[in-house]
Amino acid sequence: YGFVATDSNDFINSALSHISSIQNQLNITYEDSFIAGVVIFLLVIIATIIFAIKFSGVIINPIDELTTTAEQIAGGDMNSTIQPELLASSDETGRLANAFNLMFSKLKERLMELNNENESIEKKVTERTTELNTAKARLEASINSLDVGIIMTDPDNNVILINEAATSILSFGLPPSSTTPINDNSNKWTIDLIQDRFIKSLDFKSSIDKVVSKNKTILEKELDYNGKIITLYMAPVI
Repeated sequence: YGFVATDSNDFINSALSHISSIQNQLNITYEDSFIAGVVIFLLVIIATIIFAIKFSGVIINPIDELTTTAEQIAGGDMNSTIQPELLASSDETGRLANAFNLMFSKLKERLMELNNENESIEKKVTERTTELNTAKARLEASINSLDVGIIMTDPDNNVILINEAATSILSFGLPPSSTTPINDNSNKWTIDLIQDRFIKSLDFKSSIDKVVSKNKTILEKELDYNGKIITLYMAPVI
């Protein structure tokens, strides 16, 4: 039996030694695999980061350029252009750049049309203003050439026109040394001043209000104006 026991012990020791050797190899293999896995994982992360940076540059840089161009246009720089490389690109950014470029071209065309229309309107306004000023000058010359005194007031009862005949009539009897010189070029003719001259014979301001409110004419005859007899005809101008 001792021989058998010895052989059994050797067999068991040999088996345990073999198992221990296998376990050591497994541990070494596991450690190597773990290290390799960590290295591969880190390499994948680094590669992913590098790819993301490059890819984001491909997307973000064109968008940044389009944003910069849009801001320049919004600031009034109509000479801004989009990079030809962006327009030639066949990806999504290229289509976006071409769409933006088309919109910008339409905008410039519309602005040119508006500028042309504005210049045309300004030209017409200038021409019409010149015509009106010429007509006004002719009208004033015609009114000043009349022997009949004419006074025009606005809705606020401000004297806006008085011809030479009216000036001469209203100035009748004023002393040469008057502290308020009155002549055709003076802006000092007012309704109150004229009323003061009519104070004994006519309520001039009330007559004007009646003409305006009732839209009717008033004829006043044989008015005593500072010792001079005159006839006053008042009518609304429509």
